[in-house]
Order: sequence, then structure tokens, then C-alpha cells
Amino acid sequence: MNVAVDQITSEHPLAAFGLDTVARGAARLRADRVAFVEAGQGARSEPATYGDFDRLTLAFSGHLRACGIAPGERILIVGAARIGVAVAILGAIGAGVEPVIAPAHLSPAALAFLAQSTGAAALVGPTRYGAFDAEKAMMDTAATAPGIRLVGSLGPGECDGAVDLSPAALREPVDRPILHVTTSATPRIGLTLAPEQKAPRVVFLSQSEVVAIALEFASRLRLNGERQILSTLSPASLAGLATGPVAALFFGAPLTWFGPFDAQGFIETLDKAGPCHLIAPETIAADLAAAGLIAPGRLESLSLSTRNASLVPPSIGATCPVALLAGDGEGRMTISLAGA
Repeated sequence: MNVAVDQITSEHPLAAFGLDTVARGAARLRADRVAFVEAGQGARSEPATYGDFDRLTLAFSGHLRACGIAPGERILIVGAARIGVAVAILGAIGAGVEPVIAPAHLSPAALAFLAQSTGAAALVGPTRYGAFDAEKAMMDTAATAPGIRLVGSLGPGECDGAVDLSPAALREPVDRPILHVTTSATPRIGLTLAPEQKAPRVVFLSQSEVVAIALEFASRLRLNGERQILSTLSPASLAGLATGPVAALFFGAPLTWFGPFDAQGFIETLDKAGPCHLIAPETIAADLAAAGLIAPGRLESLSLSTRNASLVPPSIGATCPVALLAGDGEGRMTISLAGA
């Protein structure tokens, strides 16, 4: 059975909650439990509890206001699988600013196109993501996108000419108080489509659409706080955002973000995680099966992101529930269980 996003939205009253409200609630319910962990090449941030994450997003919101970014404006975020990126997305929303999430590895020309076409006033991202020199890409982008007034670094390390908005910096005390931002704005979330094109386009989704997908995903796979989520998808995609950080905030299932992908590091992370809810692109499903990673006791569930559910190998020997997260290239997604 496929479930479309408009159907999900109408069936879940909780979908009306904003993501910043979800983060506040998660901090109140489970402040000291681990929420997010980074893994993979270049992962350096300390694990963040739900309480930590709430404080970091509040600090990020305050810093945006202090830097002159006003509610209703837009911020372009380089969407790597990093805790700082999740902080930036939720912190922007909390400040009434619309986040536009771009995949990592985009060229400066493509980033500049996105910045100008969306009217972004700020650009933030990690300094490096695997072999990708994000610091240089952001500075080159800012030089050719006149609307960018603020460049922010999400770490690791400092970025010359950028404001340090990394989790490490946000944890540090400041000389003057950063006021909490109060706004009635309900920002949408911009996701980049066709990122392989020279002129990628952006679709803006309501927060309720993203929340609804996370709720349906968790319901279909019986997600709870007992097993963690291990995701190889960055929040630059609808599937990566909804089934990763948003689902973790709602249901208390700790999220380990693995990226950029490398086979040896992934196997070590999977072994360390134990039985978990694994989220990955469908292109690696057959390799997972061939390596014996889809075996009894290895996975609690397997979710495969795809643009065409019919392309997923019909028999990968899965001994756990398999969910297909099918995007249509227009910002809509269906969820189905293989064989259902």
C-alpha cells in the first residue's frame, strides 16, 4: 500500500506542529538521552542529547537575529549529514527564517544559482565534507551572489571570513546575551530538486508535510526509542530529512548520521550500532545483501530511498521489514512496504 503525503497530512493531527515545537517537546521529554551522533570520514562533533540540541538551535536562532537575518528571509544550507546542519535547519525555523537545503558537493556556480534564485540572505555549511572543500565553495558562492550578507561555518574548524556557527562555538558562553527569538512566522522548507543539473530548482514544502511523512514512516516501521536509526541520507532530500532528524525528534530513536559514504567505515558503524533501522539509497541494496548485511538479527528494518520503487531488487533476502521511500522528483513522496 502506497501512502501519499496529502493523505498522511490529513490523517495525523500532530502534523500541524512546527519542527521547532517538536524539538522543544523532545527536550522536555528526554533531555539527557542521546539524540544525534555523527559517523563517517571527518565526523568530529560530540554526540548531542535532546537537551543539547534544543539549546544549540535556540543559540543558532539568536545568532541569526544578532547578525541581522530577519524573519521571512531565507538561508541556504549545505546539507551534509552533520549535527550542525540539523541545528541550522531547526535554528532557522525557530527564527522564522526559511531554510533552503542544498546537497553537498554542488559547484559554486550551482550554489550561487540557488542563492540568487531563492533570494537567500545567508549561506552556511560545513568547512569540509569528505573530499569536498565546502569552505572554498561557500566563499566562491558568496563572491558571486550579491544577496548573501552572512556566511556561516558549521565546522569543523574555523573558516576565514565566516561567522562560526558550529555546535562547538554555539556551546561557548558569549560576552553578551543572545536573545531568544519570538516569531509567529511559519517558515517553509526548501529542498533542491535535480541537483545534478547546472540550474537546480527548489520546491518549498510546509513543515506539516515533512512532519507527516516522519509520522507515517515511524508508524509503518513501528519506530520507538528502543532501536536507533542509522541513516546514510543527508537532510538535503525529503526522505533524508523526514526519516532522519525529524523522526528522531518525534520518537526518541537516536539518529546516527553516516556520511560521506565509504564501505569499510559503514560496516564498522553498522556493527557498532547493532540491530537498527537502516536508511540508505536503493542503489546499494544489492550490495548490502551480497555482503550479508541483511541477515537475521542485523537490522530492525531497512528503508530504501528511490525515485522508482519498481527498480528496487524484488528479492534481496531481507529478514526484516523493507520500506520503499519513493520520491517523484516534484517534492512528493510515497511510502510502501515491500511485498505489501
